[in-house]
Amino acid sequence: MEDEEFIYGYQNSLLESGIKSDDDITYHSKFHSSEHYRDWPAAVLFLLHIITVIIIAFTLAFSQEDGKSNFDHLFTHEQRVEVTQMILVSCLIGFSLCLVWLIIISTFALGIILIAFLIFVGFNLICSVIAFSVGQTIIGGLLLAFVLVISIYFFTIRKHIQFSSLLFKLVIRIVRLYPATIFFAIVISFVQIIWLLIWGYLAVNAFSRGNVVSKFELFFLFISLFWTTQVLQNTVHTTVAGTVSTWYFMHQTGMPLNPTLSSWKRATSYSFGSICFGSLFIALIRSVRAIALSFRNSENRFLRLLIGFLLGLLEQGALYFNIYAFTQVAIYGKSYISASVDAWKLMKSRGLDILINHDIVSLVVLLMCVVSGLFTAFCGGIWASQHHDIDVRTVSGMCFTVGFAINGVILEVFESGVTCLFVCYCEDSEILAESDVVLFSKFRESTNI
Repeated sequence: MEDEEFIYGYQNSLLESGIKSDDDITYHSKFHSSEHYRDWPAAVLFLLHIITVIIIAFTLAFSQEDGKSNFDHLFTHEQRVEVTQMILVSCLIGFSLCLVWLIIISTFALGIILIAFLIFVGFNLICSVIAFSVGQTIIGGLLLAFVLVISIYFFTIRKHIQFSSLLFKLVIRIVRLYPATIFFAIVISFVQIIWLLIWGYLAVNAFSRGNVVSKFELFFLFISLFWTTQVLQNTVHTTVAGTVSTWYFMHQTGMPLNPTLSSWKRATSYSFGSICFGSLFIALIRSVRAIALSFRNSENRFLRLLIGFLLGLLEQGALYFNIYAFTQVAIYGKSYISASVDAWKLMKSRGLDILINHDIVSLVVLLMCVVSGLFTAFCGGIWASQHHDIDVRTVSGMCFTVGFAINGVILEVFESGVTCLFVCYCEDSEILAESDVVLFSKFRESTNI
């Protein structure tokens, strides 16, 4: 490990908590304290982009001529107020559903995993039956084969499912000790609500001019949405991972008073540039993919769909990789490039175990987000159906996006916690053996790691 790399908060937290023995300092001597702003140009660029969007939105909001706004030829004043109110209600619905999920997951861990698997298999099985019923035998056969493969896969990893459920339970235990992780996720969720309202206003204004939207404007809108959303989610991930890793490495020798606050400060200062840098890659891929799929009048439809599919695969791979890169950022305070190198090394050594654990955790979180998004879209669709001059599909789509995004931020607490515990356990399982023999033995029984 290079000298400029350090573990977030460990040595500083030792001093804060009053642990100054030679043994403790020696034990943590491999982690070097440092206060460097990593990848700071990316943070500056991100903040400049935020300021630009806010200035444009406020300029449009107050640029009225003859008492008419930029929306008047498309929306009446009453419609704009009603749609804005519905988006706000959708935010509250999504937030409420997220609280319900937190209660459920704190009570049932293994059950949630099994239910998620059954719903996933059942959904694909129903789609297969529907495909056969409408004469699409090839699609139906492929879906049926997919269901069979997934069922065999989950049967094969049933032992690892128990391991993931133990990780979930341990994360719940840590979250109960440090509920500030939930608080900061909720704060980020409210920030995302405000951002969605500002971005939505800007987007509606752009599209209210009809189809006269340049490719640059479209690209800027997509970049702004995806980049900001990713930065918020990864800030939650880094904060939670910092808290969990501090508990993992220090709970035996002594914890600082508020590890979550310390992790939050580091995520929004020294590591914020790394978060912005890594999030930008995802935003670029998603933006290019969204633009490629938006060209409905393209002559070569097959090529457009192929490009969209390939970019989708690239996006999923990048998302998968970034989770572990940002975990390295949270634990060791590395720059994004350095964290990516070490994340790649971990994947090469524990690739199959990482993939299995990621599949299980992601499936559970995805199920929660989709269900919340669908319920929010259902509520928005019912509301829109009562207004004959408002498109139901558009409102439902907006509500689904809002519900899904808000849950994605808050539920990041559990996904981040499980991922961080897995990485810590892979890198140094003996610490858990010393601090919790019973839990360590259960981990050993349920996995070969």
